Amino acid sequence: MIGSASGSGSVLAGRYRLGDLIGSGGMGRVWEAQDVVLRRTVAVKELTLGAHLAEEDRALLQTRMQQEARAAARISHPGVVTVHDVVEQDGRPWIVMELVDGRSLEEAIRADGPLVPREAARVGAAVLGALRAAHAAGVLHRDVKPANVLLARDGRVLLSDFGIAVVEGDAAITRTGELVGSVDYLAPERARGDRPGPESDLWSLGATLYAAVEGRSPFRRTSAIGTLQAVVYEEPPAVTSAGPLGPVIAGLLRKEPAARTPADRLATALALVAAGGPRQERPRGRRVRVRVALAVSVAVALVAGAAVLVDVLRDHDRAGNGGSAAGSTAGVPAGYERVHDPAGFSVAVPRGWKRQLDGDQIDYTPDNGAHRLRIGIERHPADPNPYMHLLGLEQDVRALPHYSRVRLHQNTFREGDGALWEFTWTAGNENPGPRRAVDQAYRAPDGTEYAIYMGAPAADWPASLARFQVALQTWRPGPGA
Repeated sequence: MIGSASGSGSVLAGRYRLGDLIGSGGMGRVWEAQDVVLRRTVAVKELTLGAHLAEEDRALLQTRMQQEARAAARISHPGVVTVHDVVEQDGRPWIVMELVDGRSLEEAIRADGPLVPREAARVGAAVLGALRAAHAAGVLHRDVKPANVLLARDGRVLLSDFGIAVVEGDAAITRTGELVGSVDYLAPERARGDRPGPESDLWSLGATLYAAVEGRSPFRRTSAIGTLQAVVYEEPPAVTSAGPLGPVIAGLLRKEPAARTPADRLATALALVAAGGPRQERPRGRRVRVRVALAVSVAVALVAGAAVLVDVLRDHDRAGNGGSAAGSTAGVPAGYERVHDPAGFSVAVPRGWKRQLDGDQIDYTPDNGAHRLRIGIERHPADPNPYMHLLGLEQDVRALPHYSRVRLHQNTFREGDGALWEFTWTAGNENPGPRRAVDQAYRAPDGTEYAIYMGAPAADWPASLARFQVALQTWRPGPGA
């Protein structure tokens, strides 16, 4: 039963002061706590065992809790909840871990309904990344389900609860014939008593994605036996709301492990769905758009296009930081022309670049998007500032093949709060191959958020970087641009 560290205000191991109770289940509770040594807020998981349990059962559950800490600590990945410490008090282990400000996928579905396919694919890609890191570390999760997928308010997706994970090299901690985990997300081979592998976690991810878009588990029946029979023998009900995610789910819910979509192909498929299909260069998810940014030093920019940038900076200093009058060519270098867009902004683009629309975003491109200047406009942004917006949006694109962040940080642009983000990835759509993108996002005085983006093949990056600098220097956002 609960001992001296029994409630809010109690101090665990002389260090962790328990605060509010933030979650509870049949065998455990989770507290918000303060680490009084490092002065940070953490979560503390407590094992609560009733007196009716036999000593064997009590020992087994305590061992599982210790294994949860070992399994999570063995994995270094941003998508896995970080374990800070394991302490013992009252003869029981307590796990001190990262406090995630958010809710579980299960809670989100219950409160708001199913996710749209793009958002579900984003979530699935993040969970897959965590699973691949776990598998590489010799850890099988064995209990992937919506309740163990955490959606943080800052946009992160994390996998939690490694309480029944199997760690390579550790002795088994289950009884003969015992099934552990939620049976409606259990892989068929585990239900049959066969040895599980990484493909078993992928099955559970497929069932989780099904629940994310359909709002219900694909195999849950009125009894545990009925559910197990459905898992082993029945096909899942046809999806009705999965859209392009349907074939991805089907590829994971194949009865035989060897027939399931392998992790590398799955990562590509999820990234494509999250990106909105083959014509979408970047995913939007539930947000209006993905925006990409880079703080480019003047030295690098001069190497890329010295003459153009010197002219631009000289003209910009003469014209000031405000807008030029309509029809003015101030600040526009040779080979460029100022366009006055119907959306109200103006900017200099290379001569011959044509306007295209991609959803609610405006492109100027010479080659149908292989090279593009993209402008995004949000009149009523939901995020508190551009940096937080971009930080969340990075979660949408990090599942793209070979994604790599170059940099992402806050800045000031046109005297407004801004953020710069640059990344590289390998595209597989109509503009295949290594690509690079850069964007300046900022908040105007009237609250409108703008994104000025340049995307191009990585091989052409110096010239594209020079064009991006021209766009920044000649940008005029408002009426009368």
